[in-house]
Order: sequence, then structure tokens, then C-alpha cells
Amino acid sequence: MEDLKDWLERNWDEHFRKLGLRPMTDEEWEKYKAKQQQGPVTGTITFLKGESAKKAAALFKKKEE
Repeated sequence: MEDLKDWLERNWDEHFRKLGLRPMTDEEWEKYKAKQQQGPVTGTITFLKGESAKKAAALFKKKEE
């Protein structure tokens, strides 16, 4: 009798193969993660109107100082 873990792994493998995919090995995953570099987060948050815009502008100015 097949347990749940084996059943799930078998089904995932079948679905991956049907889609033409294959799961990454741990070594491949580590290499992939090493290539990905975390860049700085940049951007502007814009509030179109209201009190939120005033509060955000005040906080932003305070942070810049």
C-alpha cells in the first residue's frame, strides 16, 4: 500500500513530466539562488489626495533630514 508522501511525490513527478519540467536538485537550487542578487528597493509611493498624502509627505521629509 502506498502512503500519502509517496503518492504525492509520484503525482508531482507525473505532472512535471507532462508539462516538460523537472524539479531542481538541491545543488541546482543553490547555484540558482547564488546567481540571484538582492537589489536595493527603490521607488516612489504616491498618495493621490487626502490626509494620507500629507502624512506621507511629512514622514518622507523627516526621513530625508
